[in-house]
Amino acid sequence: MASHRLIRRIVASTATSNLFSSLAYVLMPLVILRELGLGPAGLGVMLSIGSVGGLLGALATPRLAARIGEGPLLPLGLMVGGAGVVLFPLALAAGPGPVALVLLSVGEFAMSFGVIVYNVMQVSMRQRVCPRGSSAG
Repeated sequence: MASHRLIRRIVASTATSNLFSSLAYVLMPLVILRELGLGPAGLGVMLSIGSVGGLLGALATPRLAARIGEGPLLPLGLMVGGAGVVLFPLALAAGPGPVALVLLSVGEFAMSFGVIVYNVMQVSMRQRVCPRGSSAG
């Protein structure tokens, strides 16, 4: 499968996204709790709103794929997720308070929405383009 151009690109995009989101998620609670002082409730609110974004992304993906097309939806999902991540440093710049919580929550919603849309599309596309009888591992 390494020779398949589309799969190679999807693997590279997914690996890069996973690496940097993992780094961000390790640091995010420290920033929210220590630097912004939003407490466990603030962290919980942000993560809950992000989860709603993920659920809505999963529900919207079939309609978006039908309307926009599967190919364009892959990079669009990554861009929406990336745009959400941009709000995290803005929240840190805003400092402690409700503005930071709103920025974090909107960012987490967009990031979760975009990542779920991307993941649903990339897994579906990989399943379609992999030849029958090939192993995934």
